[in-house]
Amino acid sequence: MLAGRPVHIAGERRLDLAVRLEAAAIAFELVDDIDDAVNRVRGGSLDVIANYTAFQQIRAMVGRVAWPGDSHVRIRSRPARAQPPGAGV
Repeated sequence: MLAGRPVHIAGERRLDLAVRLEAAAIAFELVDDIDDAVNRVRGGSLDVIANYTAFQQIRAMVGRVAWPGDSHVRIRSRPARAQPPGAGV
């Protein structure tokens, strides 16, 4: 699902994710933070994959901050896939 799409990775565990993406032959770019990722977006949206805490921080920030010249950028999430019954028990 990521192949052929621009992938920017940031955060404390970005190097761990970089190793996994490299092993999967997915092209990516390391970025400093969400601001850096937004500034690199060429198009209408930015899909964010993050843990719960990070995602809530990003949502709060996006609701308060407008990036100059990037009013076309919107952050949206993909719904989590439902776990099969008994998963995680």
